[in-house]
Amino acid sequence: MIRQLFNILRPKALLIVAMAAAGCSDDKTAGGGEMTFTGGDNLFECPAEGGTKDFSFFSRAGHWEIVPEDPGASWIDAWPAYGDDNGRTTLTVEPVGDAYGREMTLNITTANGVAGQIRVKQAGLSPEIKLNLTGQRIRADITGTPVTVGVTSNVAWEAVVDEGDTWISLGETTETSQQFLFADNTDQPKRTGQISFRMVGGDFKVSVPVEQMDGNISFERAEKVSVARLLGEVQPDAEGHFELEENYAVEGWITSDFEHGNLPDSVLYVQDASGRGIKFVLKDKNEFLTPSAEQAGWYAQNRKVAVHMYGAEFRNDAEGNLCVIDFAASSVKRSTEEAPGAPVAVALNDLGDLAQYANTVVRIAPVEFVTPYGGYAPFYEKESNDVETTEAEWAKNVKAGYRAIFPHHTLAPHLVRDAKGNVAKLYFQRSFTQMYARNLPAGSGALTALVSKFRGEYILRIRNTEDDALSADAGTRFSTTLLQAGPWLAQDAVPAFAVGNTGDDRSSVVFSVYDDSNNFDVFPSSSGAIASYWLTTDVRRRHDIPFADEAEHYYSLNAKLWWNVTTHHSLVSSNDEVGEAFVIRTNTLRNATGALYLYLTGTSSKGGPGKMKIQWSDTTEDDLTKVKFEEIGTYDAPCINFTPYLYPYSFRLPDAMRGKRQVTILVRCAAETNAQHNNALVAATGTTRLGHIGIVEIK
Repeated sequence: MIRQLFNILRPKALLIVAMAAAGCSDDKTAGGGEMTFTGGDNLFECPAEGGTKDFSFFSRAGHWEIVPEDPGASWIDAWPAYGDDNGRTTLTVEPVGDAYGREMTLNITTANGVAGQIRVKQAGLSPEIKLNLTGQRIRADITGTPVTVGVTSNVAWEAVVDEGDTWISLGETTETSQQFLFADNTDQPKRTGQISFRMVGGDFKVSVPVEQMDGNISFERAEKVSVARLLGEVQPDAEGHFELEENYAVEGWITSDFEHGNLPDSVLYVQDASGRGIKFVLKDKNEFLTPSAEQAGWYAQNRKVAVHMYGAEFRNDAEGNLCVIDFAASSVKRSTEEAPGAPVAVALNDLGDLAQYANTVVRIAPVEFVTPYGGYAPFYEKESNDVETTEAEWAKNVKAGYRAIFPHHTLAPHLVRDAKGNVAKLYFQRSFTQMYARNLPAGSGALTALVSKFRGEYILRIRNTEDDALSADAGTRFSTTLLQAGPWLAQDAVPAFAVGNTGDDRSSVVFSVYDDSNNFDVFPSSSGAIASYWLTTDVRRRHDIPFADEAEHYYSLNAKLWWNVTTHHSLVSSNDEVGEAFVIRTNTLRNATGALYLYLTGTSSKGGPGKMKIQWSDTTEDDLTKVKFEEIGTYDAPCINFTPYLYPYSFRLPDAMRGKRQVTILVRCAAETNAQHNNALVAATGTTRLGHIGIVEIK
């Protein structure tokens, strides 16, 4: 009742307020006294991010309508936009997209014409002009190679030469870039200048110093040094920068490969006989991918090049790899087909030494794949998969808050192991078409690969199929398989053991919430695929890659109920921990005397466990709820929404497990957060998959 009375009296109250305001307002927009705004306020000063404001007015002019002076102005809305006599309207202004701001007048018209006006003044954003420079200045070479600067801004801009207009001039200008031209500086001292990008219609500007190299410090007069010596003299400052002031040149062989697509096409690697390599980040990759007629063929793998290093600017890239930035083709003074007297790749037998060889090609022998099953490109094909839907799905999941444990532009890695048991990741890019139709070799051999730092560890990347010299003969492996469950083909009884469950050997794997091993769901595991799943027909024809209509793949164990399970037969019903587990029992370690390694592949659903751990015990107790297990290690499980690939893992087993007549190994949920890795909890229906499981011995 009170609300109803208020609604009845409210218009009269507004009228009284409006009349009182009219008595003391000097508002001149009333159209001969026909309309007066409450408080004399007919101005909306709106911030750049937009907003709303209410206006009330007193009128006896009958029907009125609000009409913007620019009928096409869609950025402002008035509601209601019409009425009779006294009125009230709300203005809604959308965010502005530039730094200039905008204004608009809205006329309130009646039968007698414009009775009143509302003025809108929206502020602009703070002006921004962002340049895609990797350094704090523009550095021109001696010969004056043009430099193009990319521009992102919220203002109209123009480029000007502030200082040095006798040798700096403007080249081609587009909406998003500006080219600068420089005169030749041969035999002349170093010179400096300045250019600016200025806001049109405002005072904002961004100034950039320009420096052209000393023309007296030529390549012909440079001291030739080894790559190892050069890198030894690089001492980055507190901000991670270093500029070479010595007139040095290096000669070495190009170790990168633009042709086969497993390395970014924006970098070039050069290595010499000193056993070290340099990473060059290209200022304009088109200079190297489509070189001039004079430099045709100069940048192919194994070409010997001479590079003038004077003035080179060193910096760590986003992953922590030291590199030369803004590298121009003009710094490459010579390129020949001369072969090295000895292999350039550094010979290693220990993957533990990779940290010493960032940006360097190494040849490691012998090595073997930890899980030598399936293809290099670990995906299976299906009709709905293509590059667009795959990347769009990845982007959607990232926006939803998922955290991928490997980036979308790479395939998940394979694990390579040396004869000492050390393991490194071998990564592939999606563009590496040579590997799509090949299966992993089952044996051991030599692997030639480029070393780089990636996500805090040192990884390997091969450049083409010639780098992979591993044998297809499983008999050449230096590890001895004691237990192997999987990979399972569709017709196999799951989980069946290929090794470790015949004769005197006894092994089993169960999910502990069940009585036996027959209650697993069984899902396809793409680890057995022999072809990539998104290649277009054009790419397939160009690289002679078959389409796998009946994709070859293996199967994986799938189970749910991973957290706080309290049903009967659950491991966690009386155990100190609450994470459920796959349970592996085996007697195959009873005669072991060498180093032991467990390997497996796994992934989880969105609601499945994201953190897993490995535990063990030599107990003979059947009731595992009474057993205290010892820790082996942990791993993060990826989410199957990012990829159907089962991620590989390897663990060194404790020496105490050697010679045990029976061991029990748990692959266990270690935390209550799920595989989205965004702190969401494990769901009751969340699942995790387990693919290949094995134990090997290395003596």
